Amino acid sequence: MKSIIMSLLFIAALGVGGFFSYGWYRRSFAENEKTVPAKSPYVAFGRGRIDVDGGIVKLSASKDGVVKEVLVEEGQKVKKGQVLCRMDDIKERLDMTYSRSEYELAMKRLSPLKISLEAALREQERYRKLVQCGVISEQKWDSTTDSAKRIAEEINVAKAQANVALARLRQTEYDVELKTIRAPANGKILRCDSRPGYGISTLNVTVLFLFIPDEPYIARVEIEEKFIKDVKVGAAAEIIPDSDEAKCYTGKVVKIGSYLGPKRQFLDDPQEKNDVRTAECILSVDEKNLILGQRVLVKFKKPQAKPAQR
Repeated sequence: MKSIIMSLLFIAALGVGGFFSYGWYRRSFAENEKTVPAKSPYVAFGRGRIDVDGGIVKLSASKDGVVKEVLVEEGQKVKKGQVLCRMDDIKERLDMTYSRSEYELAMKRLSPLKISLEAALREQERYRKLVQCGVISEQKWDSTTDSAKRIAEEINVAKAQANVALARLRQTEYDVELKTIRAPANGKILRCDSRPGYGISTLNVTVLFLFIPDEPYIARVEIEEKFIKDVKVGAAAEIIPDSDEAKCYTGKVVKIGSYLGPKRQFLDDPQEKNDVRTAECILSVDEKNLILGQRVLVKFKKPQAKPAQR
């Protein structure tokens, strides 16, 4: 009986030892797979996506309202400042008309005051000569001087009122302009999510257009901390789309981030570590067949040795 128990315990010990040995072997194998072999032509690997320099811009309105007309379509090329859509702006235009009338009225009030001041100054000059000759009293002279000063102050007040009216007019003109959505730069409309009659909210920002500027394509890649020291600006790289691993495009490192942050591109692969620190790397891409947002694998090549000088 004791021999049977000892045999069972021995078999159990072998099983436990084998289980832990297998786990250690798998971890070691996985870690070895993630390191770059010494004879590999690559110094690092990273995953990323295709983007455009400046990124995709989400265009939205600065004021609440209702879309009145849309002047562009998806895929259309646009110029900087081109009108993309207009919102209903009847109220804003009425306010602008009212403010313009107020400003014009304030300016017209200045004309009679200026005429009165010119007359008061002429009368003051005449009285100055008369008071020197003793024809009129000093009191009459003081009254004329005070009248000219009062009219001058009234002109200053009228000018201030005109400036206030002008500022109000500029504000209403700006409110009207906010009802017009324009292209921020030369580029292309990727997507149009606005139609006449659509309501727009600035509380929960309503995206009207997805816009890409006319800038070169780039690849945004996350490099793990252990690879950062091996990747240099100017290094060549191979860019392989996840959707078609048979294709390979060339790229060059143009910028390496100086900040380590948490990994942002979480993958579905259970063997992929997501709790690692990464830095963003920007690569120039010459191939236009790549699609914005496409996920890619980037292989960073070793720098080529310079030929020996003779």
